[in-house]
Amino acid sequence: MISNINNQKMELEEFKIDEDVKQVLLGSLLGDGSLKICKGGKNAYYYELHGLKQKEYLIWKDQFLNIFNTKFYQYSTYDKRTCKTYDSILIWSKVNPILTDYHKVLYKNRRKNITKKFLNEFNVLGLAIWYMDDGYYHYGDGRCGFGTDSFNYSEHIIIKNWLKKRFGIDSQIHKRTKNNSFCYTIILPKIQADKFLKMIKSFVVPSLYYKLGHLNGKNYSKIKLHNDKVIEYRKLEYQRNKDKYIEHNHAYYKK
Repeated sequence: MISNINNQKMELEEFKIDEDVKQVLLGSLLGDGSLKICKGGKNAYYYELHGLKQKEYLIWKDQFLNIFNTKFYQYSTYDKRTCKTYDSILIWSKVNPILTDYHKVLYKNRRKNITKKFLNEFNVLGLAIWYMDDGYYHYGDGRCGFGTDSFNYSEHIIIKNWLKKRFGIDSQIHKRTKNNSFCYTIILPKIQADKFLKMIKSFVVPSLYYKLGHLNGKNYSKIKLHNDKVIEYRKLEYQRNKDKYIEHNHAYYKK
């Protein structure tokens, strides 16, 4: 038993990762990446699945993650419900004691659990990776947010407090319904979104510039298109309910 512990310590000492590799790994684990230990196995391996549109992004990530001996697998699946074929790309690594160490910190009862200990290891690069993985930009009002609906409310409180203390970002916790139950997401209002996006802009890869919203000139046409649709929708809504609007306005001014 003692010899096994000593061997594992030697493995950890011999295998070291630099700060950039660490941040890409951390951001990925908070986003679309996962760790798994096979039944009967000792160490964890890393894996991440994306649609083929994210291939460029995964190749960029692999510049950092290939220290874990990563491989790619590209395949297609047919969905009978939609009658469509979907192309996917998978990246996975060999087992490694470093990954096992993070598995112990992040996972509990086979699910990811947010802790202060895990979040406190992040810098701006790790935050940018998380956003590129799981973040989104709302072209209507300039907000952005993270797909955090797999975490519970107490974990959202931890994330909210961490964003404020570590990066000076004020966020909101939004409650919504998903599959007939409540879940939560982290939202950054317009001013905070602008501050956040400027912070991570230099790390965002070209294929994901659409997530930068108003900070990238190539997105202006998308913003205009969205605003035009909103204006058109409001016009149609007014025409459908014209009498109600007129009645409401008369009542308001009379009051």
